[in-house]
Amino acid sequence: MSVRIILVFLLSVAISCVQKKKANVDNLFSITQKGRQMLLDHCEVSVILTNGSSISSGDERYEVTEKEVAGATNVYFRDRKQELDFSFSYRFLDSLAVKAGLTIINHRNTSFFIDRIVALQGSLEKETGTTKALITSENWQDDKIIHIFSERENTANSMFTVALKNPSVAAGFLAGKKHFNHFTIKDTLQSIRFKAWGEGNGCELPPGKSRSTDPLFLSLHDNSLQQMERFAGLAAIENNVKLWPENRVVWCTWYAGWNREKMYSYKDGIAQGIEDNIPYIKASLYQRGAKTVRICDDHIAYGDWHDTTKAFPKGFSASAKVVRNAGLTPGIWYPAFWASTKSAVYQKHPEWFAMEKNGSPYFLKNEFQNKSRLGEPHKFLVFDASVPEVQDYFENIATSWRERGFKYVTNDFLAFATAPPKYHNPTFSKAEVLRAGMEAVKRGLGDDIFYRTIGGQFGTCMGLSHDVRISGDSHGDRPFAYHRTGASWFYNHKTWINDPSAIVFMRYGEFRNLEWNKMWVSWIALAGTVMTYGEQLDELPAEYINIYKNIFPPLNKAGRPLDIWENQPYTLWGIQPEDTDPTYCLFGVFDLDGKGERNITLNLDEIFSRTIGWKTYRQVPERYLLWDFWNEELYCSNQHELKMAMPVKSGRVFALRHYKGFPQLLGTNGHFSMGALETKDVIWDNTNAVLSGKVRGNGGDSTTLFFYIPDSYKPAKTLLDDKPVAFTQKDKVLKIKVPDTEGFLSFSLWFEGDSENVTPRKFVPGTPAKRY
Repeated sequence: MSVRIILVFLLSVAISCVQKKKANVDNLFSITQKGRQMLLDHCEVSVILTNGSSISSGDERYEVTEKEVAGATNVYFRDRKQELDFSFSYRFLDSLAVKAGLTIINHRNTSFFIDRIVALQGSLEKETGTTKALITSENWQDDKIIHIFSERENTANSMFTVALKNPSVAAGFLAGKKHFNHFTIKDTLQSIRFKAWGEGNGCELPPGKSRSTDPLFLSLHDNSLQQMERFAGLAAIENNVKLWPENRVVWCTWYAGWNREKMYSYKDGIAQGIEDNIPYIKASLYQRGAKTVRICDDHIAYGDWHDTTKAFPKGFSASAKVVRNAGLTPGIWYPAFWASTKSAVYQKHPEWFAMEKNGSPYFLKNEFQNKSRLGEPHKFLVFDASVPEVQDYFENIATSWRERGFKYVTNDFLAFATAPPKYHNPTFSKAEVLRAGMEAVKRGLGDDIFYRTIGGQFGTCMGLSHDVRISGDSHGDRPFAYHRTGASWFYNHKTWINDPSAIVFMRYGEFRNLEWNKMWVSWIALAGTVMTYGEQLDELPAEYINIYKNIFPPLNKAGRPLDIWENQPYTLWGIQPEDTDPTYCLFGVFDLDGKGERNITLNLDEIFSRTIGWKTYRQVPERYLLWDFWNEELYCSNQHELKMAMPVKSGRVFALRHYKGFPQLLGTNGHFSMGALETKDVIWDNTNAVLSGKVRGNGGDSTTLFFYIPDSYKPAKTLLDDKPVAFTQKDKVLKIKVPDTEGFLSFSLWFEGDSENVTPRKFVPGTPAKRY
């Protein structure tokens, strides 16, 4: 029996049997939709208490009733002991996908203390072959995003979402307001055991009160990766997400060299460094979207968040004004949940801070335990956002940053808010503590301030963050940023803009390899993420500046990894740069670890299909044209297939276009999109044999147009802005140089000849990239 047809959670099958004899886990409950078969088998819900005991819907103490209300099925488990009831609700989104949730109700006279709530567990039939899981670990520097099940490693854990291949499963919690949510997947060889659960963190459930899980999405459609994008879209609706209208390029002082001990000593100090770099940003990169400057002062007065510090004696507000007067957006960094023992807020309100189990103050551990950044040793405490006064304080502090002129605010180290073992309000889970603080900051900032977060679990950030850091600090050379971006691509431009850390070409006078830098920025560009860079621009050679010029601005669209199931590590990113031309997309081939084979075979049918949205085609073009952006080189496929050398510790970016049998645009050299930004209204007039359109340079600079000319055509004349313009042609590539221009110029290419006959062929499915 097909795995996809086996879905439904066994939520109601023989109520009379459950009432008459001891409940059997195989016959607890089912979710059926008009007689359809099960999605998930052997299901139950449960609560694990802090004393280690478990209460499960499979216990004989429960009576089960089922009722349909407004298209949803509610299954109620009444506790004969009158202690803890379960209410499980589910709604079919279609025949193979559901949205579900669990509520627990305390009916006894004393409190429960919750370690975790299992929103759903059950089993899936397993087909023959290897099972793989796309996971997100708690380690921000983890390169492993695909878990391959074996007899030795038969269990995988993932935070907030999980996707499986064989069987095809996509699952995720649609919010993170209540709990930090997890999935545990176990391969028993005969079946896959599936568990979705949320951390209770010892929170108290008082008498007469209830607690609900965050809503759960589960799909068994064939393409689990496509369903992860569906999940993110549903999560955006669930959390009333308002995406920021544009993607960003951000220059950051931290990555530019002013970090920790170098705040004052490097380049005359951080405040002066900002002023020194602004003219270079304006001259080279401003017209390419580089319009934000983020300030990171690690010597800031933690907790009090004064305007002036040792690094900013004139005040953050003064530097914000300098940035703003230059026509740029000023940004600020601060870890909202941290406070120093030397801070005035701690001296005045020690009751505002989280505690050890014995009620004493909790101090950050390890490297943050003792610091002398403020001139004398001190420790860091953690604000307790379960306290209403702390929420008010967070809101007021956020408002103060707004009043100082900052239009872009970063909150870092959010995970530390959840480190303390005890909070003043015992009914709060750690997710609720973190969320309460973030919501307060968001209220203080308002909807027109860009809010960026680092360290919060993904679900908690939904509906609040415009930009979420998805990896640790990579400084432009640590592969975990690449892999973590691949594990969470589906959030990008649906719930927020993904942020994979920074691009850094040079650090304290040391330059990275030019090809490595091209590769690093290329996958970030094709992922469609935020672009954060950090450089001393006056020291950066022209060839490195030109890489930035080619890659800025980012596209305001999301890309996706294309071979994440097939290759470990995966090698392909793809993005559809515009919706107006369905015959054109971008993709890249990358090797970060240097362990890849030296050759690769590409299936361009699969690459094109996956890039433009998992679409399935019956017929495809006879062959494809590929333009290599960095090397300015043409590739022509043999039907669906193309073989090439695998780039080792480097990458290639291609514009992939259907071959049409007449002259057509291949690309440009001013922006990696090779047409989306620099051209528009490109039309072929077959009657008159004219290819026309409009062109402009990226950032007002010059650019070059590249065209493919079939053997059956010869150029007659070329016009730019209705004036003759010179061209060069080598083999089948015609090239026209376009002068500096901020506005669009018209171009037209006149030809003599006839179109070639192009016959569509059948789509060839398969692996998008094979290394050998």
